[in-house]
Amino acid sequence: MNSIETILMRKKRLQTTVSPEVYDKIQKLRAKYGSVSKVVESAIEKLERGEVQIEESDYILLEFIKKFDFVVSSKDIFKYLVEGDVDRAVKESAVELSVEYFLKKSISEAELIEVLETLKVGWESLHRATYIEIVESDSKIKFLFYHDLQSTKYSELHFKLLRLLFDKYFEQKYEYSLETLTPNGFSVVFREHSN
Repeated sequence: MNSIETILMRKKRLQTTVSPEVYDKIQKLRAKYGSVSKVVESAIEKLERGEVQIEESDYILLEFIKKFDFVVSSKDIFKYLVEGDVDRAVKESAVELSVEYFLKKSISEAELIEVLETLKVGWESLHRATYIEIVESDSKIKFLFYHDLQSTKYSELHFKLLRLLFDKYFEQKYEYSLETLTPNGFSVVFREHSN
């Protein structure tokens, strides 16, 4: 067998139809991956590695978040908030575990900026915040948390969740000052301790 025959034997032709929405997505990905074949091969590899496991219920959840303004919360926080126990909701929340899961390391091994960026991604994705901004300059980091729920208690809850992580892992290296706490959010500045 020559090299052309070998190449032709390895590749198999696939022909199918897809919805117009999927077709448009494939065309966008084609620009990134170089060909439709590479898009399909990459998607299959990710599915086999378990990287992509989106089910119908995941799409429904995303639709509820976007169309009906749902906020996603862990069961423990939700339970204690329903019971009116905000302090316990903070102390027993899954925020620490969630951050470590996404960082793929212990918070004790992470920098404060990494934790803040992880909270930003998480809270915005879960629709807990409308907008979060992190500004890093010199020896300080400003964290701005904005939401549109018009609730100081909601702002306080998220500041307490942030403080839970700060007090446990970062107060030896940083100090913080709460600049604002309003019905629309809060801003806090973290500064390295001066030696």
